[in-house]
Amino acid sequence: MARLAEALINEGKFEKAKATLDLAIDKMPIDYFGYYSLLVPFVDGYYRINETAKAQSLSRRIADKYSDRLEYFASLEADLQYSLGEEIITEIERYRTLIEADLKHGEKIELNPVLNQFMESIAPFRNLYGDYDFYTALIDVAEGYYLDGQLLQAQELAAKISAEFVERLGLYGQVNPESQKQLGARILRELNEFNYLVQIVKAYDSSEFETGLQTQFEENKALFSALFSEAEE
Repeated sequence: MARLAEALINEGKFEKAKATLDLAIDKMPIDYFGYYSLLVPFVDGYYRINETAKAQSLSRRIADKYSDRLEYFASLEADLQYSLGEEIITEIERYRTLIEADLKHGEKIELNPVLNQFMESIAPFRNLYGDYDFYTALIDVAEGYYLDGQLLQAQELAAKISAEFVERLGLYGQVNPESQKQLGARILRELNEFNYLVQIVKAYDSSEFETGLQTQFEENKALFSALFSEAEE
């Protein structure tokens, strides 16, 4: 039904798409369904046909399910959390997919409560990821805060993300040029992702924070000037 609704939307048949989405959600036992990742296309579909209230309502119901589940995991002892780490991370990544659907249509809704709930729900599990993987996966969330006009929250999160890039690039910068050459693809990927963050900040932020972040990126890029020179040759 999700695929049918998408096909109808792509053909511009919004009324038929709405009827399909409504029928599916009406018959879906959401409170007891469990497979909530399968409902994300319905959230996206409602957004695409400008049924924003229905999209938000469905998104919030699903988000509450994820949040409740993660709250349960957070109540467990640390050793038990680690033994359930794969299940917890899977739950978080499914929740992240829902958030991405909201972010894609962020101009239509108030993002702050959506993002805050997500951040609060995943915060207890930072150690399961490690700081680097935890924060660098949140660039789109930082952009969401910017989209919603939450400047301080956006800057705070962007600063934490950039700190992880700086630390990782600093480690690469300490190895000899030959080792840097062998790690070239990985280093360039780190720099590209760091630059992606910088460009997002530049698009929304004209404060000293943006200037400082740009300077920070350029300083880290300069650590690998020999690598860039060789790549250009």
